[in-house]
Amino acid sequence: MRVKEKVTAWLTLSRCTMYYWAVITYSLGAAIAYQRYQTFNGTVFALGYLCLLLIEINTVFINEYFDYPSDRINTNVGPFNAGSRMLVEGKLSFREVRIGIVVIALLLFGAGVLLIRATPHVPTVYLLILAAIALFLGWGYTAPPLRLSYRTWGELADGLMHGPGAVVGGFLLQTGIWTDPVPWLVSTPTLIAMAVAAALLAIPDAPADRAIGRQTMTVRFGPPATVVISIGAIILCAVISVLLWGFGVIPNPVGIAMLVVVPLAYMIVRPLYQATKVQNSYEVAVSKITLPLIIFITLVGLIPLLAFVFG
Repeated sequence: MRVKEKVTAWLTLSRCTMYYWAVITYSLGAAIAYQRYQTFNGTVFALGYLCLLLIEINTVFINEYFDYPSDRINTNVGPFNAGSRMLVEGKLSFREVRIGIVVIALLLFGAGVLLIRATPHVPTVYLLILAAIALFLGWGYTAPPLRLSYRTWGELADGLMHGPGAVVGGFLLQTGIWTDPVPWLVSTPTLIAMAVAAALLAIPDAPADRAIGRQTMTVRFGPPATVVISIGAIILCAVISVLLWGFGVIPNPVGIAMLVVVPLAYMIVRPLYQATKVQNSYEVAVSKITLPLIIFITLVGLIPLLAFVFG
């Protein structure tokens, strides 16, 4: 295979377009730190994000490696389903992906050492706990022995990683404080939205997941229950988002834009509710709500970020 084709295969495997959510939520934590404590260290911010990015890339590689049995039989191929297809199509070998996992892990170790040296204001034990949680949620998502996504914990792990994990992590690295309630509160909508997205977007994967014994939320409870739970969670997410602005946790003038999540929530909930009345229409409903859902999970993080930057 030519070098250009190999590079393209690695970029495709990396799923580069999926990392912007973590950029938003991690930056949100740093923005809260600056707004509340007037502290920002660019070097710490960059090293912290580098560690987060490497964890995410390695998580994607590990998922691709261990999800191969499911991806191989999954006919519902899409941007969020059936993996990158690089292993399935033979464009990368298992050996190459294993090497990639090890290389990224070594880079992560080096970046982590630099981050510890750059953050004398943060107790080392806090950094080690933060790293352990990130690795638990990321690497444990698919890889044994945890295999969280095989035990119906994958959706929650996704929400925790991109919600409190990234927001509180970004805040902690700047301040050395983890007890301030604001980053925890502000990260709640992202937690819920990301968990819902993980649950709903996995519905088309259910037949393949069921065949290999992967107990996602949809496989364990079925599409009807998954959709009903997701409807309630989206409504709750919208309510919490508006309340965080209403009670002044998310500052004005930008904070008022949180109201936009209400019509977006309606655009998501309505097709899902209609799907509960028509047999075997859940995959169609998911295809209809994918775009508004992506916009929704983006804005519940982006609007607070802009509010804390400009508030």
